[in-house]
Amino acid sequence: EFDAFTTDGSVLFCKYCEAPVTASKKFQVQQHLKTSKHIRLEAVKSNSAQKEQQLLLACSSKSGPDRSQFNADLCKAFVSADIPLHKLNNKCLKSFLEQYTGKKVPDESTLRKNYVSQLFKDTMEIIRRKACGKKIWVSLDETTDVEQRCLVNLIFGVLGDETERGKYYLGFEKLKKVSQIMSGDAIIDETVQPLTMSDLLCMKHAPIVSCDVERVFSEYKAMLTDNRRGFNFENLRHHVIIKCNHNL
Repeated sequence: EFDAFTTDGSVLFCKYCEAPVTASKKFQVQQHLKTSKHIRLEAVKSNSAQKEQQLLLACSSKSGPDRSQFNADLCKAFVSADIPLHKLNNKCLKSFLEQYTGKKVPDESTLRKNYVSQLFKDTMEIIRRKACGKKIWVSLDETTDVEQRCLVNLIFGVLGDETERGKYYLGFEKLKKVSQIMSGDAIIDETVQPLTMSDLLCMKHAPIVSCDVERVFSEYKAMLTDNRRGFNFENLRHHVIIKCNHNL
């Protein structure tokens, strides 16, 4: 029952209510679990998780009778692991997979033409559902690849569930001040307005560095090796998004 909480070692935080909980005694935590607000929000979150699972099943089974679940899973596994699909044309690998799965392994062109784009659409739909109606943090950066194409990479994370949607355009200094407040090294003042204490709690896990963005660029560059320069850019975009979001 205590899976609903997280802690940084000093503050107990309810994941469903998005609020700190007094936890000097065990019964105080148990009382919080019985409040109507906690029960209601826990039910909302559980229902949302069930809908996401149903969406995953619906996405993987749609697109007509020609789509095979095995083919879709095989395509996702190869793309997520950054294994070129043409490796499936290797007779030894193909024979091994067919022997131990009891399934007929499709040609790489079948997966590339019929499954990659659908996996990309499924991934984007799940991302949209996770972000819909939520407060998020956004990290953005740009670079140039080996083909001299200008690339912009955007990643985001959900800050927390709120009854009202809000947009906050925060610079580095404000993010740093929020981090200091959360660590107890500063107090709330006019420099972080219009953020409230509830908003600041949502900001707890917002990064103030671009490591995640740079990591995606590294994934992109590793994928675009010398022997894969013929990658169509749209297909390359699909592969990167599927690979970087394979844990959804």
